Amino acid sequence: MVDVTHIVVIDDHPIYRAGLVVALHESGEFDVVGQGETLHDAIALAQAKKPDVLILDINIPGNGLEALKHIAVRQPDIIIVMLTVSDRSDQVLAALDFGAKGYLQKGATSEDLLDCLRTVISGKRYIWPDLAAKVLQLKNGAAEPSSSADPARLRPTFTERELDVIRLLKAGKTNREIADQLTISEKTVKHHMSVIMQKLQVRNRVEATLAILKHYPQH
Repeated sequence: MVDVTHIVVIDDHPIYRAGLVVALHESGEFDVVGQGETLHDAIALAQAKKPDVLILDINIPGNGLEALKHIAVRQPDIIIVMLTVSDRSDQVLAALDFGAKGYLQKGATSEDLLDCLRTVISGKRYIWPDLAAKVLQLKNGAAEPSSSADPARLRPTFTERELDVIRLLKAGKTNREIADQLTISEKTVKHHMSVIMQKLQVRNRVEATLAILKHYPQH
């Protein structure tokens, strides 16, 4: 019989968290024994459930790095993996210094996440490959690239109708619900979604939602 790894997931975006839980269960290797969305949830569930692994977002109410510091000191046997939109090298280094064994961005695929979990469970550290070079650069004393300091220069612009779709997407609406609310066809909604994803340079609705929450919180 294959041993199942017990996991607690802490993320304050319910839609993303639900998809993550499904992916973990479907793998057959992992069992999600608890879910939460705040610093206090993380601490309480780590204590109550004593999971093998805790997946933690930095940008949760109360601060994910504070949760990491608290749990890593008091329950060092729990393997902590940061799964977040943040690509800031200083946050990656802080997370690793505070005791995280893995750091992965939310643009990762389900298979990337499983690879990360298998790696940290085997006793090694895992850093999302897209971030590894930036972290090494910062460790060597180099400054962050200037382009990352001003992401607004790279942000696309949206039409009024696309902004309507974005607002409903953030609210967790399906294509059908968006179509009904805007009084347009579902086919038109899919077209708008395709354009929005192309502008954001993402692959699916989850990544689009995350990109919007990160770069366009005011919409």
